[in-house]
Amino acid sequence: MTAALLPPSSQVGVQTRRLKRAEFIWLDSTPQAEALDAGQVFCCPQAYEEDGLYSNDIRTEWADKYGGSGVGAAGGSGRCSTFNGIQTKGVGTTPLVAPFADPLHSSGTVTLFEAATEALFAGVYQASLPFGAVPVHAVILTGGRHAPALGTDAAAPCIRSLVIRPFVPRPAHFMRNLRNPDGMRIAGPDAPGMTLDASRTEQAMACLGKNLKTSLGLSDSENDELALLDAGLRELNRRLAWQSAASFAKRLPHGSLSCSNISLSGAYLDFGIAGFVPSYRRLCRAHGQEPWTESAWPLKTLLSLRQQLDKYRTGVRGRGVVSCDDLGKEYSLHFQHRLAVELAKMAGLTEDMASACPPELLKSWLKTMRDIWTCGARERFVTDAGQISGNAPPPPPRQTGRFDLNAIFAKAGGCAEAHSMDRALMTLLDDPFLRRAYVNSASQIRAWLRQHCGQAPATNIDIYLGSQALRKNTIIAGLQREKSAGLDVIQPFRRLEICGDTAAIAPSIKHTLAQARHVLADLDPELPGRTGIEQMACAGEHAVFKAGGQ
Repeated sequence: MTAALLPPSSQVGVQTRRLKRAEFIWLDSTPQAEALDAGQVFCCPQAYEEDGLYSNDIRTEWADKYGGSGVGAAGGSGRCSTFNGIQTKGVGTTPLVAPFADPLHSSGTVTLFEAATEALFAGVYQASLPFGAVPVHAVILTGGRHAPALGTDAAAPCIRSLVIRPFVPRPAHFMRNLRNPDGMRIAGPDAPGMTLDASRTEQAMACLGKNLKTSLGLSDSENDELALLDAGLRELNRRLAWQSAASFAKRLPHGSLSCSNISLSGAYLDFGIAGFVPSYRRLCRAHGQEPWTESAWPLKTLLSLRQQLDKYRTGVRGRGVVSCDDLGKEYSLHFQHRLAVELAKMAGLTEDMASACPPELLKSWLKTMRDIWTCGARERFVTDAGQISGNAPPPPPRQTGRFDLNAIFAKAGGCAEAHSMDRALMTLLDDPFLRRAYVNSASQIRAWLRQHCGQAPATNIDIYLGSQALRKNTIIAGLQREKSAGLDVIQPFRRLEICGDTAAIAPSIKHTLAQARHVLADLDPELPGRTGIEQMACAGEHAVFKAGGQ
């Protein structure tokens, strides 16, 4: 992660004090985590904490100002501050907190169950998406207890925690904030005729090219600012399209892909309502974006950023920087192509196989998949109480597995012939036209794969694709957050918090993260080989060995 290059007008001071006894309960396996010092943890004392938790050492950190859609009336980071490139989430209330903010932000607090969820999903997205996530290096306890509770059990105080992560530039840092009252004040003689926030945006936009270059690793040859902006916006556009396609295929909706929750490198951050869904089907969720259409949000952010670039950066309009129309077209092309690759991987292929597959075959297969999950989505929305709108009786139970594309992937993966695949899918896919279309597309992919693999035994292909499809379509119960099904990933963490068993948090994160990495890995974790083709060569021998061992 690279440091952000933001002007002084994008920063506001936050006075913090050193914790006497910071307790690290989670560390990731990075050098940055190893370098953290428990004796140098600073945050803002809160009224509900004992003063004896803090020394008299004071340090001024800074909170970052930003704007854009989805940030509400906050002026930027309302409970985060940064020092030497490391950001502390839960530091306390900063001057940028929104008026009438929710209890977590208005108190400046991060609870333990919230911090544990952030650490878990940062690891999951880092392992699953092509451009990963901003890592959570550490979760730290201050020793404070917030009461009244911010969690689901009003009788139990929440344990105040800190989330430590690198500070990264985000699209929001370069966008106007039209709702924060402080930013609407007149800037004064240094920026005549402008508000404070308009002046901040203008100064931030002057740094956008450099931030795109460092975040995306653009070539040193791109020294001209217009060329940097053009190349940077196009590359960020591609990365966000790929991220969205992968999170869709792997059933990992972020839930809040606003301009402040994605970085200029494409990495995701802030996972308060992220989750895992068992299949591509219609969902009723209490909060967050609709999971199957959230891919539209990163594009909205990019289009807004591009429009504001024309307004707040002199000399850009009409000067060769990619247009909004072109960004929209390129995003759609990148997303559709990558979605076809990612869904082929869910059906058992690996990155090297799917990337080498003829595009027309992938496109045909994707169309059939889309038709199937569209049929599977024809389900009425039901509330958590099991009632539809107006307290009418709930609809008849949905047929489990019917038009369930993930179940179809798992069932069809090991079928060697079109006839056996057709027979295996009769129950899951009882529409004969859709079933025939799926079987034909999958069989064409398999025929191409046999030619592509050369010397690999045909039986190895069937064994490998079958085991891959079963693994990749496994339900990861530890990540689910569908309240209507009685599931919420934060509940186990909250129970540990209530009973005071903080030592069990890290093992719980590690256990679920290990399971998720196993299910979501591109290559089979149990087979040698750096590519799917290499692994396929020994798939048959491995299957015989496992059968013998059992």
